[in-house]
Amino acid sequence: RDILNAYPDGTSVLKELLQNADDAQATSFKLLLDKRAHRTDSLAFDGTADFHGPAVYAFNDAVFSDTDLESIQRVGGSLKAGSIKTGRFGVGFCSVYHLTDLPSFVTREFLAILDPHCEHLPAVHPGQPGKIVDFTKVALGEYADQFAPYRVFGCELRGPFQGTVFRLPLRTRAQAARSRI
Repeated sequence: RDILNAYPDGTSVLKELLQNADDAQATSFKLLLDKRAHRTDSLAFDGTADFHGPAVYAFNDAVFSDTDLESIQRVGGSLKAGSIKTGRFGVGFCSVYHLTDLPSFVTREFLAILDPHCEHLPAVHPGQPGKIVDFTKVALGEYADQFAPYRVFGCELRGPFQGTVFRLPLRTRAQAARSRI
């Protein structure tokens, strides 16, 4: 729970997502509350099944750089210290953990899933608490339910996506009771 002590709840999540878009020089930013529950029959990562319910989505029309992809995987840390970006210390993204225990996003040809508990994805550890998958090299049909929730804001996963879609599955009461964030 130490991560959340550093971030006020309330609107800080939305401010941080908007700040990420600004950092990336996005010209468009959109939010979506999706109340649907998505299927879980064909998942690449079975441990993500409980996170296919209602979610908040944030879209912007910029893509992550390789450095950004590496930096966002560091819970509470960043590689942005010497940059001029608004969130140059990089800890602000952690505010999303007020809503979820398993944030994820699609940018370029990548699906990134962050698992700070190191419980929901295979072969993750505190030094690398997530997975980045090149979805252009995966049999999407075989794992259709894993990728279906990301088909929003024009993201069809048929090739590199020219934008970023964050998916923040809303934490259930049961998940909140178990969460150590």
